[in-house]
Amino acid sequence: MFKGKSFLVIAILAAAFSSCMNPAYDLTNGIDTTIRIDGDISAPIGSTEMVFIEDFLHLINLPFTPEKDYHSTDNYEIKGWNETINGENVTFEIDMLTLKADFENHVPMRFVLTAEAIDTEGNTIPEITTELNEEILAGTLNDPTVSPISIIVSGNGDISRMDGVRLLIESYAPGSDLLGTPLDPAQGVRLLNIKARIQGKADIEL
Repeated sequence: MFKGKSFLVIAILAAAFSSCMNPAYDLTNGIDTTIRIDGDISAPIGSTEMVFIEDFLHLINLPFTPEKDYHSTDNYEIKGWNETINGENVTFEIDMLTLKADFENHVPMRFVLTAEAIDTEGNTIPEITTELNEEILAGTLNDPTVSPISIIVSGNGDISRMDGVRLLIESYAPGSDLLGTPLDPAQGVRLLNIKARIQGKADIEL
């Protein structure tokens, strides 16, 4: 329940009544135009298109077949969230931000994901910490795996600066059942059902 809800109703009613009254009796005088709301806000923030394997594993040349001991490290940025998270006339004082998504993997390789917060310029925000350590099972073009992931973002920095995350991708050879499967340029990964859960305070300008 948002604690500021009753104040919002009062402000709206006051503005409505005062519009037809003598300005000397304006009921909105003395009412702050910023209302602070405490609570949790959960909202969808879109989903990514398919990211083909050549786009996030920059070190490989296709066709390629991972050997038994294959391992590589790369990264991929998912961004453009700042405007969606903040919104028009709303400023968040965020204590914690939880990003949830379904990671769909069409690639016959295992991935271990970690993440770091980035701003609108793509710079890492060192004051913000991210908790993510997920293993993604190998999939195939016709039978992808889908793994739920959760990224918890917190820290002393202003989380409202965050525009997205840089996924740090550790890639490994698949299990024995898919070992020797060549990689196809049509294969890739994507995040579906991305949602943000914001814990903190919201300033809404009326």
